[in-house]
Amino acid sequence: MMGRTWRRRCRRKCSTDQVVSLGQDKKFQQLVQWMKHNGWSQVGRLAPTDFPSTGRGLKALQHISSGDILATIPGKLLMTVETASKSLFGDVFRRNKLLTQQVLAAHIVFEKHLGEKSFWANYISSLPEEIKTPVFSSSAEIEALPEHLSSKLNTYRSNVSELFRMLAESMTSVEKCSHCDMYFIPNPYRGLFFVGVVYNKLSSGIY
Repeated sequence: MMGRTWRRRCRRKCSTDQVVSLGQDKKFQQLVQWMKHNGWSQVGRLAPTDFPSTGRGLKALQHISSGDILATIPGKLLMTVETASKSLFGDVFRRNKLLTQQVLAAHIVFEKHLGEKSFWANYISSLPEEIKTPVFSSSAEIEALPEHLSSKLNTYRSNVSELFRMLAESMTSVEKCSHCDMYFIPNPYRGLFFVGVVYNKLSSGIY
């Protein structure tokens, strides 16, 4: 028979391995209300969920057959290259020939800067602060990887940092932001830019 110490360890492990429903999360509720107000309606029975090993996702509440439509989203709710081109920094994006992921991540950064005045405020506030991918690993975790993996990961992180540097230089060269009447400096949003690049990379099939 196992002792109390084993049972406590098991309970701690089980508590960290639990699937957590996000349906009652205030940010998700506000996101759903905003989507409904702009023409969205639920098709499949899916629930926003935080999975212990993969992070946020959708959990099916019914059997899914081949060909079933899981979700539909009105086009006007999507943040795309087209909506980015219509923003204050649209000319910057076009003039500098930025990558798609770079433009979309920058689009998120600027809309975050607008706060509640942004059409996508509810969507942006629901984005995770980090994503469970190797890109957000700590230095100790990266050092523990085999050299061929850590080398590739460090190269990718360096590339994203360079994309941000190029973007920052481009955006600070434009006219003052009409929102704050100051020159927009994206440095405080560097972490969000990283999330945006990775998030859009993972979601590239949608765009």
